[in-house]
Amino acid sequence: MRKDYIARVFARYPKDIGVAEPGFVFNNFIWGFGHIFVYDPKTLGIAMTAAGFVEPQLKEISESTHPALGDIESHGKVVGNDLNAFETMVMEARKP
Repeated sequence: MRKDYIARVFARYPKDIGVAEPGFVFNNFIWGFGHIFVYDPKTLGIAMTAAGFVEPQLKEISESTHPALGDIESHGKVVGNDLNAFETMVMEARKP
């Protein structure tokens, strides 16, 4: 999936580089969309806890324990569900 992801992202967001290398695709993902930090589940859970939330939990895309928040994910409509599943992380926590 990683090679397919790199090829598909590179084809969609060319940056006049001429070669689809992982480093270029990753930097485009970060800087091209205004991100300033890339989280993994552990670091996002730590940040959520530091912000006062409790019980951070990794969830599936469109899954939520709060009915109003379930199935609101729409990024898959733009990039396709397979790429969305590969590049998206969903965490949920609650305020005590």
